Amino acid sequence: KTGPIRHYIMIDLLNGADLLLLDRWYMTYHARETLARTQHRQTKYTTSRTYTLPPEEAKAMNMWQGRMSEIGFANLAEFDKGWVNIAEERKKITMPSPELLGNFRSETVTIPLKPDEIFVDNPAPEKATPYFRWIFFYDYPTGVSPEAGEKWFHEVFAKELATRPGVRRFVTFRSVRGTQKWNRVAELWFDSHNDWKKAVFDRRSEYTKPSWGGEFPFMKFQST
Repeated sequence: KTGPIRHYIMIDLLNGADLLLLDRWYMTYHARETLARTQHRQTKYTTSRTYTLPPEEAKAMNMWQGRMSEIGFANLAEFDKGWVNIAEERKKITMPSPELLGNFRSETVTIPLKPDEIFVDNPAPEKATPYFRWIFFYDYPTGVSPEAGEKWFHEVFAKELATRPGVRRFVTFRSVRGTQKWNRVAELWFDSHNDWKKAVFDRRSEYTKPSWGGEFPFMKFQST
């Protein structure tokens, strides 16, 4: 049994597809039909456009660019009820337009509402412009044990990242499923893209490499 959960959906546009096509289909059909199929069991349903970053930054961060959705449920059982008779329900859905179909991808992680670890939790008062939220799904490279990966993440990587100027919030979550491609999620908040860039992208060479080596961020990783 689980307490309240959230379902994160990261969506990436491919082949130069128009974001407006995704917006129109998602808002007009997909979200509404999902709510109807699940009989409005959601406790929260928000979706955000992602920032469009310069190509160099996007490539280095394996940055998915399109939309990021967050859907809340009272517990995992309520979430799973939405998948009953899914094959029949999907016969009724409105498909994306030919220009969009096949030109986007999505990956999901189901996590608890509350983080399992809080590294930074500074106030985030209302302001005129949106906060820059950096979310990444992550796991450790093949051959690296979960124990070794977690030890490095907590004792080295997270400590260095948490002390960078501009980090307002830094929390991590462990998947409630445990069998997904991505079993861990991290979320950081900054005042702006520029603050994120100065704390993360511009200082990649300063982060301590783990014993298994590689380039920043040293993990299996996709972010938005």
